[in-house]
Parts: sequence; C-alpha cells; structure tokens
Amino acid sequence: MKPARGRFRRGEFVEIIMKDEGFNGSYYIAIVLSGTGLPDNNYLVEYQTLESEIDESLLLREILSADVVRPLPPTILATRFGIGDKVDVYYNDGWWTGRVRGKSEGSSGRKYSVYFRNTGEVFQYSVHELRVHQDWKDGKWVASKRRP
Repeated sequence: MKPARGRFRRGEFVEIIMKDEGFNGSYYIAIVLSGTGLPDNNYLVEYQTLESEIDESLLLREILSADVVRPLPPTILATRFGIGDKVDVYYNDGWWTGRVRGKSEGSSGRKYSVYFRNTGEVFQYSVHELRVHQDWKDGKWVASKRRP
C-alpha cells in the first residue's frame, strides 16, 4: 500500500491498519509526527484515540512501517445500507470492518445488525456509527460494492 503522494508529511492525519491480536482488521486515526530520517520508510505516529499503556494521560505513539499507514478515506454520505454491504463500524475508538446481516426499525430509529468475521459476533448499530468500507488500492480509494 503506497501513500497518495509517495510520502506522508508531518502533521498529516492518517489511518493505521491494526494487525495486533484483538485489534486485527480495525483502523485508527493518527497524526504523523515524523517520517524523515526514520529507517525503512517508517513513520512515527500519535494515535488520536488510543492512550499510552505507560501513562494514560498521554496518547499512544508508535513507529510503524509504511505498509500499515494509509490516508484518511474520503467521506461517503450514506443514510441507508443493504443486507450484505461491507461497512466499517465506529466502536471502541476505532473503525472495525463487518457485513450488514439485517436491519430493523424501532422507536430509536433504524438499526443494522453487523457481522464481524474475526470474532463471529453480530451487534446492532445505528447509521451514524457506520461508514461505507473503502480499500486503498494502487493509490486510489475503492468503495466496497454491495454483496450479491
């Protein structure tokens, strides 16, 4: 995965693709603190929602390889999702990828049942907690297509 302009600049907001156990398949927003002078095209980033394990009053900082750093996806306004749509759900301070398995109407509005393959679990979310899933491929954003 390559950055949009070849490199991310200091102060640029990015998304980090998590590969750690328990976080695999989730995305977290971070800001690039440094990319110059680091070996192997690595970036020093500071997460915007994850706290340091050493001092919870500080945000977590990590040096990460470029292959887990991507630009922020563009916003795609969506007020409805269909069964089988691949979505990202904002949960636990990050974006988690799942598939819409059902929808229901209630007094609190429309809810979507989302299945997470990594855990085999299904949870319900309102539309404001969902976004269209997008992949960063060959320097371009590709929105996921509805599953047949």
